[in-house]
Amino acid sequence: MWKTISASVAGSAHSRRAVECQDKSEVLVYDVQGSCHLVAAVADGAGSALHGALGAQIVVTEMVRTLIQCADAVTPPSEVDARQWISNLQGILDERAAEISEEIGALACTLLACLIGPMHSVFIHIGDGGWIAKVDNELQAVTYPYSGEYENETVFITTPTCVDKLQFVCIERPVEMVAAYTDGLQHLCLDYRSRRPHEGFFGPIMLRLSETKNVDALNESLVAFLNSDAINERTDDDKTLFMAVRDEAYQNTCF
Repeated sequence: MWKTISASVAGSAHSRRAVECQDKSEVLVYDVQGSCHLVAAVADGAGSALHGALGAQIVVTEMVRTLIQCADAVTPPSEVDARQWISNLQGILDERAAEISEEIGALACTLLACLIGPMHSVFIHIGDGGWIAKVDNELQAVTYPYSGEYENETVFITTPTCVDKLQFVCIERPVEMVAAYTDGLQHLCLDYRSRRPHEGFFGPIMLRLSETKNVDALNESLVAFLNSDAINERTDDDKTLFMAVRDEAYQNTCF
C-alpha cells in the first residue's frame, strides 16, 4: 500500500496578479490482481504560454490514463513506449490547440510521470523539476532538471524535438519512497554540486508521512508549508510537491 500527499500552490508572483497556479498533478493507487500500483503525473504549465495550465491538466490526465493501462503488463514499459506516449500527447495537445484557435505552444508544459509496481518502477521526465526515490534505503535523484543554454530555459512537451531530451529510468527493485517536484522547489530539493537530493528537505516530510495516521491533515500542512514565508522568500514560482511512501500496514483505497 502507499501513503501519498500532493499539493500545488500558486507562486507569489502569480498570486499578486490573481493568476491561477499553472502546476497540475494527478495520483492514483491502482489495484492489479491484489497488488497496489502507484501512478502519478505532474506538469508545470509554462509561464510564457497563454494556456499553460490547460496544457498541464490535459497532459497529467492523459498520462495517468495511459500508465494505468500498463500496470498489469508482465514487463515494464520501455523507452520506446515512452517516446510513443509523448508523440500521442503532442497529437492531443495539437488538436486541443486547434479547437481554441491557438498554436500548440500556447499549451506548453513540462512532464513528470511514474508507474511504481511491486518490483519495477518507471520514471518519465521532460523539462525542469525532477524525480526523487528511496531505493535500498538510499535517497537518490532519479532524474534531474533539464536546463538549456540560458538560465530558466528548459524544454516543454510541446517542443517538436522534446523526445531528444526525454529522461527515462527503469528501476528493477522495490522503491520505498518516491517524490516529484516542479521547478519552483528545485533549488530547495537539490544539492547542485553533488547532484543529490537535500536530505534536510525530504527527510522530515518523509518521516511525518511514514508515521501519520491522518494523511488528509498532513496534506493540509503541506499546502501551508508551500505557502509559507520561508518558502516564498526563496521562490516566487508555482510549487508542486508529490510524495508517496510504501507502507504495507496502511489501508488505502485501490481503484
